[in-house]
Amino acid sequence: MAENPYGAVNPPIVRSSTFSYPTAGEGARRFQVAGGAAGEPGLFYSRMDNPTVAALEEHLAKLEGGEACVATASGMGAIFAALMGHLKPGSRIVADPCVYGCTHTLLDKLAKWGVQVVRCDTSDPAALAAAIGRKVDVVFIETPMNPTLRLVDLKGAAKMTHAAGGLLMVDNTFCTPAAQKPLALGADLVIHSLTKGINGHSDLLAGAVIGPAKLVRSAWDWRKDAGAVLDADTAWHVLRGAQTLEVRTTRANASALAVAQALAAEGVRTSHPLLPNHPDHKLAKAQMPAGCCVLTLDLESEKAAHRFLDRLTLVARAVSLGGYESLASHPWSTTHSALPEPARRSAGITPGLIRLSCGIEPLEAIMADVLGALERRPAMRMGAKAPKGTATLTMKARRA
Repeated sequence: MAENPYGAVNPPIVRSSTFSYPTAGEGARRFQVAGGAAGEPGLFYSRMDNPTVAALEEHLAKLEGGEACVATASGMGAIFAALMGHLKPGSRIVADPCVYGCTHTLLDKLAKWGVQVVRCDTSDPAALAAAIGRKVDVVFIETPMNPTLRLVDLKGAAKMTHAAGGLLMVDNTFCTPAAQKPLALGADLVIHSLTKGINGHSDLLAGAVIGPAKLVRSAWDWRKDAGAVLDADTAWHVLRGAQTLEVRTTRANASALAVAQALAAEGVRTSHPLLPNHPDHKLAKAQMPAGCCVLTLDLESEKAAHRFLDRLTLVARAVSLGGYESLASHPWSTTHSALPEPARRSAGITPGLIRLSCGIEPLEAIMADVLGALERRPAMRMGAKAPKGTATLTMKARRA
């Protein structure tokens, strides 16, 4: 990245919608490059490129170990641009029935336009191989899956996908590049909802597609024409949030595991990839050893789940994840409610399932709130250890 103007430590926010060029010929050249001609691009309109957005894209590409990045107005904008850049009527895409609710409904819409959508348990290598078959265009993976936290072997999925002539796209929102790097494991494109962990402050919407320049270019074309453009101010805020990604995720991931351990010790049905009883525990230790900030607990009914949520005072009742604050949601009645009941149950989404995203509050405060909502004793008495440095911090509980 070129040195910032005035020697600024942080890149400036460039709010201009359009950019002048020194000659008419240079303007023509810039438009030709934007249309795919060889050469270095030049600025002419912020729907195509903007210096602040470009600074964010360069930073994200480095985080994921990718060659290029295109930032979008939301995570769903990123998924849409990535898929539309590589699918057409008659294309085959394989995905798990357990994906983010809006991803699921987007795939349903694509099916209406002639894309063949094949759903299978992508955590099962045999089922994934059977679904891919001899020819596939795209395999779309979430790992960990939302909200069940099952994992997919990315190296194995990449090998199968490439053998069938397809591209492996991985939504890495749950882990972030601080905990998992899919491109290094064979993925072709990585997708993020920057709204979540990378920004980390629950105050904006943004997305990104990262990978080889040639593949990212297709997503750029769709962002340009669909208008799923990230504005300069939002890009600057995402870039600011990304600077603290590692320190935030280290703390939040440690808290999530500690809470899951405490709940398991209390006999609560809970799931986190780094718990020894998780079905993909061995894969988690190899593929995402730093864990993630999300865990689930499964209560006996929807009524019990709602009662638990309504008793929380520190943890906010809200969708999303990866922010500095802890959030709890009920996928059955919110994020995945558009799925028919049989599809939810088939995906492992039950009426009693709670998704909990740990923030960076003191661990003892999160633990007390969660166990209090379950009417259990404070978890610290069971030997759960707070991440180093949390003991002296305090956090006033939110009031419902």
